[in-house]
Amino acid sequence: MPAGRQIRDFVLLAGILVVVLTGANIPAPLYVVYESLFGFKPDLTTLIFGVYAVGALTALLFFGRVSDHLGRRPVLGASLAMIGVSTAVFLTAENVLMLCVARLLSGLAVGLVMASAAAGLTEFAPHGDTHRAAVVSTSASMIGLGLGP
Repeated sequence: MPAGRQIRDFVLLAGILVVVLTGANIPAPLYVVYESLFGFKPDLTTLIFGVYAVGALTALLFFGRVSDHLGRRPVLGASLAMIGVSTAVFLTAENVLMLCVARLLSGLAVGLVMASAAAGLTEFAPHGDTHRAAVVSTSASMIGLGLGP
């Protein structure tokens, strides 16, 4: 693969990590609004956050290697589509169940993108620098997690 394309793909994967993790965390500060809007107690907010963890862990444990078999692009495309659907469900949510569905989709998308993007960053690391891939993966994740809220 030409060096220019390899660097472009490396940067693109880091950007996808930032976008998906940002999208997954945008709703976090809105839960106080959802609590008053839908009339539920803070205990349910904890449940909604927990549903996200279930989705992320499910994706990592059961589908973490799917991009090794299907390819990085299809899995990353599915992750981006899933985070888009999750956002749409959040925007149209009318009850706690819809918030849980949105959060589950969000967790699944994050788990899928984390596994495939991390593997892709390692593959596309300039000069095979796996340390750089790990630093960029971690940095992109933290930037996305911070930008969301």
